[in-house]
Parts: sequence; structure tokens; C-alpha cells
Amino acid sequence: MKDHKAQAGVKVHSSIPYTSDGQNPKQTYDVFFPPNLQPESPRPLLVYIHGGAWRTGDKSEYSYLGTHFAQNYNIPTLVPSYRLSPKVTHPTHLQDVALAISHFINTSHTHLPSPITQIYISGHSAGGFMSTLLSLLPEYLDKADAETSSPTRTYTLIKGIIGIQGIYSIPNLLSVWPSYSSFIHPAFGADTSLYPLTSPTHISPSTLTNHSLTHPTLPPYLLIHSPNDELVDFGQTKDLEVRLRALDADVEVVGEGLKGTHFGVLKEAAFLKVLGDFVEGQWSKSHPH
Repeated sequence: MKDHKAQAGVKVHSSIPYTSDGQNPKQTYDVFFPPNLQPESPRPLLVYIHGGAWRTGDKSEYSYLGTHFAQNYNIPTLVPSYRLSPKVTHPTHLQDVALAISHFINTSHTHLPSPITQIYISGHSAGGFMSTLLSLLPEYLDKADAETSSPTRTYTLIKGIIGIQGIYSIPNLLSVWPSYSSFIHPAFGADTSLYPLTSPTHISPSTLTNHSLTHPTLPPYLLIHSPNDELVDFGQTKDLEVRLRALDADVEVVGEGLKGTHFGVLKEAAFLKVLGDFVEGQWSKSHPH
């Protein structure tokens, strides 16, 4: 583990292993701490899951996001890496992310003066797929808690999900972008009959009922999608919105007023403000000044 100072007093603990052997650099996370965390002023945790079609990307590319939210919103921010395809297939990517979150929650007392009581999970592109599934299928975090021997049920701490230009339906994605089979097949296999079973948009109400998930158990959702996204169509976001509303979840969709391409939006000031304000607004509802 490496510690260093980021800009404006933000402290970064980098490359923390979240597995017992600690050998794979893809199974590590960086965490960004605000300059002045006080015991009497607990803060939420923001998680950012990177995209890259399940085959590319690394936490190191998004240090600026961790620094931004720690510095400007006083929010501790966790940015994990996870193993990539074709070396692994679904659900391994998701299991890695769940383990990273549970590991941090189980060890956060060594870094923070107050316990984490709320988690907001954001994800971009393939990361949006994962952030949404973590909210709809509790077994991933529950299994991770068993591995980390966590005394806290991490799933119950989720108070918001942010999907950013996400992939939420693999069947719909391939119907619009057939060439994307080049990365879907290595990540999910070639059996197309299984794709709906893995996609957030196709999660059935009976699945949630089996998990005792009903409103208001499901957290609020913020779905962000720039009109300038050239790689993922807005239908992905719209279809997920419809499904989540059918599940009686609170959903906010933000698109108008945003600029930026699929990856470019992540550095736009308007995007950073929408995400930060959402987390701060949800937190303030339970922690009024």
C-alpha cells in the first residue's frame, strides 16, 4: 500500500489489496480522503467503478475523480480495479468490485474517524452495469461480506446508485450495435439466451421479491447520459428507467445540458456537479444541518 498527498490536502491510500493473497494488481483499490474528516462529522462513501467494455481500464485513470469529490464535496471516494476479460468472465468482474467495497467497509475504521453509514455506488459504461446489479442482486455483496468476515451487511448501507452512460441490457445493446459482440462474447460467452439473465434492465420483479426487495428498500437512482455519447445509445438509460420505475424505485435521469462524448463527459464540470450534488443531497436528507 502506498500513501501520498494529492492536491489541496486530499490524502490517497493507493493500491490496497482486497484479496487475502494480495498478488494481483487488478484486485486493488485506491481511496481518497478529504483533508479534514472529524469524528463528529461522519461522511458517506462514494464508489466509482470504471468502464471499458469489461476488457480495458484501470483505477489509475480516474484518480482525478477521487480527488475531486474528496476535495470539493468532502466525500471519501473509493476507486477499485477489477480483473478483465478475456482472462475472466462474468460474474467475476462484479465479484471483484463487491469484494473491494466489502473489504474497505470492513477495514475503514483504520482510516476514518467515524464509521461509514452510507454508500453511493457510481459506475460508467460497464461500470454502470455493475453498480446497478449490486443494488438489485444483494447476493454479490453478501458473499463478499462472508469472505471478508464483515460484521456489517454492506448491502444495507447502499443509499444511492449512479449510472453513467451505462450498459444495462446486453440484448438491446447488440441489437443496436452488433459489432459489440467482439467484447460481449469474451466477457459473457456466446450463449445469447443467457444475456437477459445477466442484464439489469431484464431483472424481473419476482427476482426482487425473492430477495425481499421492495420500495423503499431499493435506493434512489441517478442515471446520467450525455446527448453526445457516441458509443452507447440513450435507449439503454431510458429502458432501465422504465424498469426501475416499474419496480417503484425513485429515478432521476439527467441528460439535457450535459456535454461530452462517452468518455469525455467524465471530465465535464456539469457532470461532476450533478454527481456530487446528488450524493450530497441524499446524504443531507438523513443528516440535516
